[in-house]
Amino acid sequence: MTSKERVLARLHGKPVDRIPNFNILMAFAAKYAGHPMDKFCSDYRVLVESNIKSAEAFGIDIMSTMSDAYRETADFGAKIKFPHDSLPVCEHLIKTPGDIKNIKPFKIEDSTRMLDRVKAIELYKRELGDEYPIMGWIEGSAAESCDLMGLTEFIFAYYDEPELLKELMDVCLETAINCIKPQVDAGADIIGVGDAVASVIGPEIYQEFLLPYERKIFAEIKRCGAIGRLHICGNIAPLLEDLKTVGADIIDIDWMVGFAEARKALENHASVCGNFDPVTVVMDGTTQTVADAVNKCIDDGGSKCFIMAGCEIPKNTPRENLLAVHTALVSRG
Repeated sequence: MTSKERVLARLHGKPVDRIPNFNILMAFAAKYAGHPMDKFCSDYRVLVESNIKSAEAFGIDIMSTMSDAYRETADFGAKIKFPHDSLPVCEHLIKTPGDIKNIKPFKIEDSTRMLDRVKAIELYKRELGDEYPIMGWIEGSAAESCDLMGLTEFIFAYYDEPELLKELMDVCLETAINCIKPQVDAGADIIGVGDAVASVIGPEIYQEFLLPYERKIFAEIKRCGAIGRLHICGNIAPLLEDLKTVGADIIDIDWMVGFAEARKALENHASVCGNFDPVTVVMDGTTQTVADAVNKCIDDGGSKCFIMAGCEIPKNTPRENLLAVHTALVSRG
């Protein structure tokens, strides 16, 4: 099976030759391909080359456009610096609540960094055809609001300026929706949505203030004919019941959440994807600890699960440890 065939079959609970390997590679991929991280983030050609080489070497089943959290933020007008071989550094664009009024939605054709992402999707498509599923990416409305103003300021605004904050999230939502169809038209099969702030604000705020926005995003992804994938770093155990209704096809489960618990909660609603510790198991562990963790996730995840570490594979992970994920998946069939 090709990786794309494998992923689509697994998503629908059909037999596969092995469970898809969905490990998230960014800094690791750049290092493996011999590129500094700043070039991986700023040049779509470097990102594509790095991910193709890594997928071929380590059995990864998805071509990702993930790099950093500040693509939309930069296109809103924030100042971004690209330190050598490091992640971008962003200066908050919103410094006072009044600055929210200055944030306007944009479209991909008028952007720089999101347009770079579209170019990555187009290059993947030219290079690989239908061999791999290609994943575009957008930030959730809350995550993007935090990128623009800061997490602490976001929380204060929720209590002190809720109407202004809603205006900002509406702008972020409109922009996210603007950025979905161009990525699908360019060749993206999956649109990933990052909304990490959801794991730290508590279920009450999530239900009231984040979930309605995520539902609208995933409804648009479906309308555009793509697969929706939700990634929330951290402990989302308190949100599992709410996540049944978000509309995502795949939900990433970080390592601190019980994978069997997540699968049970989300069964018949979404495929779970995860979820061993990327640091203690993969980077600092052995090939045996990796194999044991993969096999436990397979046992816990059900017939539609995807396998990956709970979040990004660290840059300095031993190559043999990452390869051990693929080896274990092949052994289980």
